[in-house]
Amino acid sequence: MKALIRIVTVLTAALMFCALTGCMGITSTYDHADEYTSGGREISGEVTALDIDWSAGSVSVSAYDGSTVSIAETCSDDLSEDQKVHTWLDGTVLRVRYCRSGETFMMSSPDKKLEIKVPRSAKLRSIDHNGSSTDTDFSSMTAESIKVDLSSGEARLKDCSAKIFELDSSSGDITLDQKGESEKIKAEASSGKIKITAETVGELKLDTSSGDKEISVQKADHILSDSSSGSTELRLGTMPADMSIEASSGDVTLYIPADADFKGVIDTSSGDISFDLPLSNSGDTYTCGSGTNSLNIETSSGDISLRKA
Repeated sequence: MKALIRIVTVLTAALMFCALTGCMGITSTYDHADEYTSGGREISGEVTALDIDWSAGSVSVSAYDGSTVSIAETCSDDLSEDQKVHTWLDGTVLRVRYCRSGETFMMSSPDKKLEIKVPRSAKLRSIDHNGSSTDTDFSSMTAESIKVDLSSGEARLKDCSAKIFELDSSSGDITLDQKGESEKIKAEASSGKIKITAETVGELKLDTSSGDKEISVQKADHILSDSSSGSTELRLGTMPADMSIEASSGDVTLYIPADADFKGVIDTSSGDISFDLPLSNSGDTYTCGSGTNSLNIETSSGDISLRKA
């Protein structure tokens, strides 16, 4: 069973001390604490999944040409054994934790940097990363499922492949450079920009509360985009079977193939609609070509532009 992780701010004398000095108190608690090893290490055993929980600082995960999984950590302050990264190879699942379970330590600006290197030959079932205040970089990683959930921090994934991507940042940008074919890409940012470059994806789902979207995808079957505040720009190599875009406040710009074939509602309550494609319309319903695919765009306040790719 997946370990339960709780990252809490110290609420007693430590918090009062931190309020006066500007430092931060971090406590990490998790199950099976006695199974974990302190400090960086090399793992030669089979690893099929990564389970990472990091409280503050940065996390880097990359593929390399070595034969072992390498875990290394640097920090701006000297660390005790309890404060160092703790890891446990639970069967074939590598669990990585910020420090010893129950440990609390004070730092004016925690800058623990975690670096994990995984052999390119590794067959990973999943990569699951949870971060509280953490910038995250994945490079050339391949897994069946890649999930990143950040409370605060940027998520940057370059040259990564997975059947399923689930990316969430409450406060921070999300950048994904997807390779190959994915069944689903889901990206959600409460306050931050989403930028995705993708090759082939079955379902692409995007959600922002406050932030722009910049998307370029060669082929997608289904696209769903929702935003409360922020502009949306999509560049499409082929026309999806169905696409729905909703924006409360923000411009929507689509770059689509000149031979695009679609029919649907395009409407803005306050804004202009412009296009350089051969569209016909009856009220808010627009048709391009024979109208095979479905396209619906609705904005409350913002311009809608359809342009040739």
